[in-house]
Amino acid sequence: MANGPFLSTLVCPPADGAARPSVLVVDQRADHRRFLRSSLQRRCRVVTAASCEEGAVHLRHGPPRGLVLGRLPEGEGQEAFRAALRRTGAPATLTLWATRPPSDAVDAALRHPFTRADLIRAVDRLLRAGATKREDGRGEAGKGVAARFRP
Repeated sequence: MANGPFLSTLVCPPADGAARPSVLVVDQRADHRRFLRSSLQRRCRVVTAASCEEGAVHLRHGPPRGLVLGRLPEGEGQEAFRAALRRTGAPATLTLWATRPPSDAVDAALRHPFTRADLIRAVDRLLRAGATKREDGRGEAGKGVAARFRP
């Protein structure tokens, strides 16, 4: 592919053995987690969590480059998740929503219904923007997510 070097890693998946960005997906619905994982797994190292508590455990083991937040259970483990986000320096965050737009504490949002291609483009932009912010010193991606996180 002649344009390979100019296309992003999500649009043009990396060759076997190449470094892939890590993405944590947190969503209470198993079918959503499966769709998100299958959509991104060729392009990213995807870890999924069904709750805020489980997401906090994954964050403590090593911060991902990107965080995709779907539907989360009310109240359960949210403080532990916020604390883990603060400790790890919140990654670039994409919030998926259907009825209520997310707060301004996220880096990007994607409204349901969306296609696999929409998701891939949104995560690609998210990871590129997060990398740019870290490289040029304009601040951290995800800044403010930990302080104002409301699933």
